[in-house]
Amino acid sequence: MPTNSLEILWICLIVLATLAAIALLAAGIACLIRYAKTRQKKYLVAGLIMTLLVPGCLVLLGFLAWIPNAAVAYGPPPSNYVP
Repeated sequence: MPTNSLEILWICLIVLATLAAIALLAAGIACLIRYAKTRQKKYLVAGLIMTLLVPGCLVLLGFLAWIPNAAVAYGPPPSNYVP
């Protein structure tokens, strides 16, 4: 059970990114169905972007937020000054 508020924030962001990806996937499929009925290219482009590109990016960002960051920030070297 996460007790740190930052962990809770990350979990909420991951859940929201996943829900947004599912919603965009459904909207993209709806646009592709509308394209099949009307044959207007704007529905094809919007459907492909919302079905393939955006949900994948959101899920990828969610996974990247979940994986711990191993980057280390180095400070300046210690001073050798002796009075």
